[in-house]
Amino acid sequence: MNRRLWFAVSLVLIFAACATPSKPRETTQPLPKGMQRNLDMVTRLRVDSLAFREASSPIEPALLLLDDYAEGGMATTTTEEVMVSEAEAHERVRVWIDDSTVTLVDLDALPLELFRYHRSGGFVFYKRSELLARAGRVEEAAQELGHYLTSYPKHEMASRARLLWGELGKRVGDVALKVGVLLPLSGKYRVYGESVLRGIECAAGIFAPCRGPEGIELVVRDSGGDPTIVLDAVNELAALDVVAVIGPLSSDVALVAAERAESLGVPMISLAQREGIPQVGSFIFRNSVSLRDEIESLVGYVVDKKHFKRFFVLYPQNKIGEESHKIFTSAVENRGGMVGGSRAYAPHQMEFARELGGQLITGNHYDGIFIPDAPVVAGYIAPTLALSGVGRTTLLGTSRWDNVELLTRGGEYVEGAIFVGSFSKASTDGEGRAFVDAFHAAYDADPTLLEALGYDSMRMIIASSEEGGASDRHELQTLLAQLADFPGVTGTITMDADGDVRRTLRVLTIDDGTITAAP
Repeated sequence: MNRRLWFAVSLVLIFAACATPSKPRETTQPLPKGMQRNLDMVTRLRVDSLAFREASSPIEPALLLLDDYAEGGMATTTTEEVMVSEAEAHERVRVWIDDSTVTLVDLDALPLELFRYHRSGGFVFYKRSELLARAGRVEEAAQELGHYLTSYPKHEMASRARLLWGELGKRVGDVALKVGVLLPLSGKYRVYGESVLRGIECAAGIFAPCRGPEGIELVVRDSGGDPTIVLDAVNELAALDVVAVIGPLSSDVALVAAERAESLGVPMISLAQREGIPQVGSFIFRNSVSLRDEIESLVGYVVDKKHFKRFFVLYPQNKIGEESHKIFTSAVENRGGMVGGSRAYAPHQMEFARELGGQLITGNHYDGIFIPDAPVVAGYIAPTLALSGVGRTTLLGTSRWDNVELLTRGGEYVEGAIFVGSFSKASTDGEGRAFVDAFHAAYDADPTLLEALGYDSMRMIIASSEEGGASDRHELQTLLAQLADFPGVTGTITMDADGDVRRTLRVLTIDDGTITAAP
């Protein structure tokens, strides 16, 4: 079909769609790009929206829709004006980017030149570089990435492209990337500090088969447990011109270190769980898996995807239990759900579960029962509730449930339970699986959450180091603050306004006696 005839057919389909609310009977494809630009913006959006709804391979119209919005400046178009919103098209493209089933053959079947130098091209050519790297065609991947980083330096996929560039062994900037590391490498917390350091080393590619950029230099200092030692270490690292500091890990020295780094203008990614660390100043960030991240990821899944509406909370009468109850209730209500009841219990005293079974089933139905406690406790409560008459209500938990102890204790009664996983060998896929495999080969051990946090922290710095700007602390601070949708092995990472990492964690379930990713 020639371009003129295709244009006429497309306009007929548009007219039909506008004239009747019924679904068009014929499928449509996006107009050739040159012809689209002869149309007014609303018509372009309608043409590509029809293709988005009807095409058998819908990624091309989704990409074109992103260009339509970017070029027309119509970020907020009402549903009366267009069938597909920018947010919907963007979501389809992001899912496609992370789809491991897409092949080079699939991608090269697209009209690649149609997207070059447009917003869509930032997605397409990043994806092509990634697929070339996955296929072992390293030099081709590096060449594609080199063009990409020149053409799309500010695209939303640029940080991931720089990270891949480093993983291919290429230099991130024009100078060596010197990163300070401040961890407890002696004393009672030594084993934890060494775990984080191994994760940082893996991201830097110190020991094969871990891979990292060319030219990374790690300057490691022991934080110990003395604030005076920590202050001296931060001063020394700043004087040695490190671009950033990863650490400390211990909450008892984290605030002192953060205040000194802020005063010196040195970006710091603290790993301490202590609250208030990133609020010290604009150069201070924190990468720690928070209870809020866990619960909000869990609630987002069960409310938005499973359509649960009504919940009951069983929680231990301690600080963590009470905080979990508060966060869970708020997260549920913010999504339109309801916590219909709750019950606190003294830690390690679970005899109440039998009497509670009758209370739960008397005139009430709950889609889920949230139990923010250890797997051994949940494993005891689950069969007790079931034997007391509670039906197949879904049990919900935190990342502590990502443990075989839950299966050992709970058996068949925890089947179908839903919880989150911050990091474990059994619950990883994609980036996480590649990290586990490389780490195990390098260190002859499986990584834990601490290694994963170190790994992600180093990769965040690599991804935020621009070409030619790797030693500029102010530029790095700005880019770290803007980090969004970063593919961490501990979950998808976004930096909030305070400099605190927010992550969407993986949601897990128990299927046939095995912990696995929730569908």
